[in-house]
Amino acid sequence: LIGKYELTQQQYELVMGNNPSTFRGPNLPVEMVTWNQATEFCKQLTKKERQGNLLPNGWSYHLPTESQWEYACRAGTNTSYSFGEQVLPTDARWSDGQSPSRTVPVGYFPGNGWGIHEMHGNVWEWCSDWYGDYPNYPVSDPSGPAVGNKRVRRGGSWLNPAILLRSAWRFDSDPNDEYGYIGFRVCLSKG
Repeated sequence: LIGKYELTQQQYELVMGNNPSTFRGPNLPVEMVTWNQATEFCKQLTKKERQGNLLPNGWSYHLPTESQWEYACRAGTNTSYSFGEQVLPTDARWSDGQSPSRTVPVGYFPGNGWGIHEMHGNVWEWCSDWYGDYPNYPVSDPSGPAVGNKRVRRGGSWLNPAILLRSAWRFDSDPNDEYGYIGFRVCLSKG
């Protein structure tokens, strides 16, 4: 299960007790979070919901793997974007030269075919995987390398040109990077 929206500042603050974001607003995506802070949020949310008997044992929150993220982003499509071959200012927040250079509230743009919002643009989203080369043979639901120096982020942001918002585009970042254009969404799974 993957979040319908990027994690909001209000949600982050309820669990972590602070809001590191540059652009302030309860329904704006949280940003200025490192990969380490995003994974700590997932641990704390899991702990909090287990203590409140809201989450059965064996279930936990985590960042999506890179393949989970792309699968959810594509929503069954094979085009450059989940909505087709080009992106318009009515599809996503990106640097189009006309839109304000900042984030928008989650749910601002239409969801993809599966109802998941802002998979393209707004803020880059951390994935759980280490960054590495793809295998040179077909794989199904691949995992990233076991070790590495950089983590994967996907989706592009308000600061980027349209090409960086493509479903297949990936970028590597130091796990300690924190910028006003990096956020995350959570997954929930058993196991």
